[in-house]
Amino acid sequence: MPRNEEPQQEGLHYPSLWLPRFDIRRDGDGRIMRLGMESVYSLLQKAPATILDHETTLRILIEKITSSNMVRVQNYRFDVQGFIIDWVRRDLLNIIFGNSDNHGRNTAFMKADNEIILAPIYDFAPMKADPEGIPRTMKWSLACESGGEYNFGAIAQALAEWITPDTLLNALSETASQLVDLPSRLKVRGVPVQILEMPSIGFKFIPDKLARWGLL
Repeated sequence: MPRNEEPQQEGLHYPSLWLPRFDIRRDGDGRIMRLGMESVYSLLQKAPATILDHETTLRILIEKITSSNMVRVQNYRFDVQGFIIDWVRRDLLNIIFGNSDNHGRNTAFMKADNEIILAPIYDFAPMKADPEGIPRTMKWSLACESGGEYNFGAIAQALAEWITPDTLLNALSETASQLVDLPSRLKVRGVPVQILEMPSIGFKFIPDKLARWGLL
């Protein structure tokens, strides 16, 4: 959304950014339309803070949605390949931005225009900067993720049942190329130096990490 439409408000201790609700629209007559929305935890019927792994989560979500009455009977569209690309891209963004708080309540699905899609990104912040140390709640298997290192080639192979590895890796490489100069762009936008230089996030090492992970 245009930056001049971002309603920033000063709180007691720090500013907050309020975005328009994306689950509400108005029709041509001005009537409010409420879009159906459900979190990953809700779809999986899991309790808050449940630890999840990406591979199993994706399999269950795809099976649930493709076999749902909405898809089979009501003819809602669900683009499995597009969903996987979006899902893995979002995890790459979580990793690069230091957003370790990736639990199943921070990702949701939405039904709109006769289609089931991932809701826009929300509750996104560099939680690795939190002094309490927020761990990732949803991880890849050890062959794909270990000790802060990621094997996106292995991730692509693990998801080859639904999307060819080259297709996924090409999409991730496109995103990676847009992240190389991220620190300078964040600096221009006023991100504090202590965040940009925080070792636990590692903004200054983005090109090295992306190259090491096979995305550049």
